[in-house]
Amino acid sequence: MNAYSPLSPLSPAGPEPVMGAVPLLPLQARLLERQGAAPCNRYLLFELTEALEPGLLEQALQALVTQHDALRLRFAEEDGVWRQWYGEPDGRHELLWLRAADDEAGIAALAAEVQRGLDPRSGPLLRACRLSRAGRADRLLLVVHQLVADGLSWRWLLEDLLAAYRQLATGRCVALPAKSASFKAWAERLHDWAAGPARAQRAFWRAQERACSQLPLLSREPACEGQRRHLELILPADFSRELLQAARQAYRLRADEVLLTALSRVLCAWSEQCCVCLHLQGHGRMPLFDDLDPDRTVGWLSSLYPLRLQPAADLPGSLEAIREQLRAVDDGGLAYGLLCRRGELAGVAPQVLFDYREPDEDEGTGPLRLLDAGLWREADAPLDAPLCIAAGQRGDALYLRFDFSSSQWQRPTLEGLLQRLQDELRAIRAHCAHASGSLSPRRRA
Repeated sequence: MNAYSPLSPLSPAGPEPVMGAVPLLPLQARLLERQGAAPCNRYLLFELTEALEPGLLEQALQALVTQHDALRLRFAEEDGVWRQWYGEPDGRHELLWLRAADDEAGIAALAAEVQRGLDPRSGPLLRACRLSRAGRADRLLLVVHQLVADGLSWRWLLEDLLAAYRQLATGRCVALPAKSASFKAWAERLHDWAAGPARAQRAFWRAQERACSQLPLLSREPACEGQRRHLELILPADFSRELLQAARQAYRLRADEVLLTALSRVLCAWSEQCCVCLHLQGHGRMPLFDDLDPDRTVGWLSSLYPLRLQPAADLPGSLEAIREQLRAVDDGGLAYGLLCRRGELAGVAPQVLFDYREPDEDEGTGPLRLLDAGLWREADAPLDAPLCIAAGQRGDALYLRFDFSSSQWQRPTLEGLLQRLQDELRAIRAHCAHASGSLSPRRRA
C-alpha cells in the first residue's frame, strides 16, 4: 500500500463533468473489434532527476482525470457491438503505485503488472508507478490505455501533470489551462460531419482503396505482437539538418514529405511496381468547425488512411509528385475512417503503416528524463500491419524505425531496404543542395 493521505488543496469548482454516451471514433472501433478490451497501452518511462512526493503525485494524477474527460471513458460489448460512455468522477481508483525491484528483470515484471492493471470496462485508464532500485535513481512509468489517448495527448497530459504537481507542492489549488473541446463534443460533431460534407470525398478515397496492391510478403497469415522485431535507421544530426534545409529551400518540402519520397521510390523499386499504397497516420485535430477547437483535447483522435504514392521516373519529378499527392489529402484524412464506419467505403487493411511524429521539445524536461516510450500489448495481440514505420526527429537527428513480423519479412530484406533508403536520402540531399538556387518558382511553390 502507498503511505500517504489523499487530502490536499483542491481546485475551485469548475464546469460540470461531461457525462453520457459517446460515439466511437474509427480507430477506437477498429481496436475493439480486433482485440476487445485487452491491454493496448501507450507508455512513457522516465528517470526521476529529483524526488517527487508520492501524496502530491497521486493528487496530481487525480487532477488529470478531473481535467481530461476522456480518462473517465468506459467500454462494454453488447450483442457484438462495442459502446463507450463516461464513468462517474469518483476518484476511487489508486493511480500511483510505489514498487521496489532488485534488477531490470524485476522492473520489467512490475511494468507488465502495471500495464495489465488498466481496465477499459471499469477503469482506471491511467496509472503511474514509481519504481525504486537500491543505489539507483528512481524511475516513473506513466501508462494510459490507447483507447483514450493518442500520441499528441501525451503532450497535454505530461504538461498538466507537472503543472498540477508544482501547484500542489507550493500549497496552491490546482488550476490547469482551460479545456478545449470535450472528446464527446468532438466525436459527435465528426459523426454529423461524416453524414454530410465528408461524403464529397468518397470518390477520392475509393480511388485510393483500388490502388492498394499486395506487397510480396513471406506470408499473409495475421501476425501477432510476440513476432514483432525491429530495425532502426538514425541519420546523423548534421546530415539531417542539411537534408531538411536543402529540401525546404528547393521544394518547400516538410520532413515527412522528404522521407515518404525516399520510401516510395525504394518500395516501388523493390516490389517492381509503379506505385505503392501506404496507410498514413495523422493527428486528427483539424480545424473543421469554427466553434469547436480540439487542439488540446485528450483522446484517440488520430486518423488512419490509405494513400497511393507514385514516384516519377526521376528524382526531381518524384519530389514534386509525392509532395502533391500528399497535399491532395483533405482534412488530414479524417473522412476516410468515418466513411468506413458508415459502410460507404470498404476499408482496406494496411500492409505498410507510416507514422511521422512531430518533435516535442518539452519531453524530458523538469524532474523527468525520458528513457523509453512506446506501445505495450500482450504477445498474442495482432500487429497493426506487417510493416509499421515510425519516423520523426530526436533532437536534430531524423530516424526511421521498422517494426515487423518475423513471419512476414526476412530481416536481411528490410536491412537492405533501410540501406537503400539511406542512399536515397543522400541523393535527395545532394540534388536539393545543388538545385536550391536554380529551380523554377513553380517547383518551389
